[in-house]
Amino acid sequence: MKNFVKQILTVLFSILVFFIASAQENTNESAELIASATVQGALSITKDADVSFGNISATTDGIVRLVPNGSSSSYVGSNATTGKLTINGAGNASVLISYPAGVTLIANSSDQLAYSLHVYGHNEDIQSSSVQLTSEGVASENVIGSLDGTSGNYFIYVGGALGGTIGAPAALSNQAAGEYTGTVIFEVKYN
Repeated sequence: MKNFVKQILTVLFSILVFFIASAQENTNESAELIASATVQGALSITKDADVSFGNISATTDGIVRLVPNGSSSSYVGSNATTGKLTINGAGNASVLISYPAGVTLIANSSDQLAYSLHVYGHNEDIQSSSVQLTSEGVASENVIGSLDGTSGNYFIYVGGALGGTIGAPAALSNQAAGEYTGTVIFEVKYN
């Protein structure tokens, strides 16, 4: 009789283990996730020309302004030039362009002049057709540009205004003489 009870308990225990295992199998759910990446061609940004306001007066009646698309600049020197950058990458790709609102230009190691950036862009190298990317003196964390479908290029034209503070330029008033310079960093990445 003891063997019979042992056998029944063994069978019952085996059935119980089977049901527990089956119950655990039925409570497990799963899902598949696919990982992917689209590798674009190499992305580059190249400086074609620096920004130059030219020779300007220490005192002006209005704001010294260099308009990036080549129209209606004021109080700049006759040798003024807009800055130009070329982005190159995969044709038709969307890129994110970042730059500061402006920088402080320095001369004579301590004289300062606020420079508020104004940036235009276009996927064709036609400065007069370029469009405003951000308002003057406004930084860009991620302005979107679309690279040309054939060449993979996007052109950035840079101007801006001097004086006052960054984002609020003003006419110059007895600005100290000197050659003012500063560095502006532009960054680009695929969107």
